[in-house]
Amino acid sequence: MKKYASDDGIYLSQAKYASDLLARAEISNSRTESTLLEPNVRFFPIDGTILDNPTLYRQLVRGLVYLVVTRPDIAYPIYVFSQFLSAPRTTYYAAILRILRYIKDTLFHGLHFLPIYLYPFRHIQMLIGLRVKKQTFTARSSTEAEYHTLADTTTEVVSIRWLLKDLGAPQSSPNDHLLIDTVHLIAVGTLDQIADIFTKAHHPTRFRTLVSKLKMHLYIPLNIVPLRTT
Repeated sequence: MKKYASDDGIYLSQAKYASDLLARAEISNSRTESTLLEPNVRFFPIDGTILDNPTLYRQLVRGLVYLVVTRPDIAYPIYVFSQFLSAPRTTYYAAILRILRYIKDTLFHGLHFLPIYLYPFRHIQMLIGLRVKKQTFTARSSTEAEYHTLADTTTEVVSIRWLLKDLGAPQSSPNDHLLIDTVHLIAVGTLDQIADIFTKAHHPTRFRTLVSKLKMHLYIPLNIVPLRTT
């Protein structure tokens, strides 16, 4: 991963690592794709046929998991296909190649952090934590699932507030419990649900709109200074 500094913030890029994945899949010279998946596509354990040699599939998926660090736009399909590592099938492999062709089309995408985001203790409300895991319960509706998620998130937020208080940076603005007015829930319209990019495939226009809201940057400016490579 390369980190670059400029007057307008920090850029994180894994373009070289992404290029290596393309070479491993032997699609460096292939066509590109403008989206990750076909809109509303779904995958099932019985799709396609079992791969004769699953090694490359597993290597590519694990490599893409690491790429998600600076490419949150690919998080949803990678989470989906990482569930099929034990018995990968031809349909999944074809989808992984499509994802890689999308990455080729957006090779120099990376995360861009404005200077204000570099002070987490002063601006904790502006930071977002991303974690993907299967629910440990069966919800009878999306509303019920959202309530469970809200409860888990509130627990984490309370823990962060305690940590910040111990570090000498207490938070006075509400972001905690509803009943004592420390958590405020704000209605978000369907078109503004950025989290949708982490839960489903979208039509190209909608997909590009969501990607544009992920604090990603299309290129690395010419006036940047490399910080270090890991």
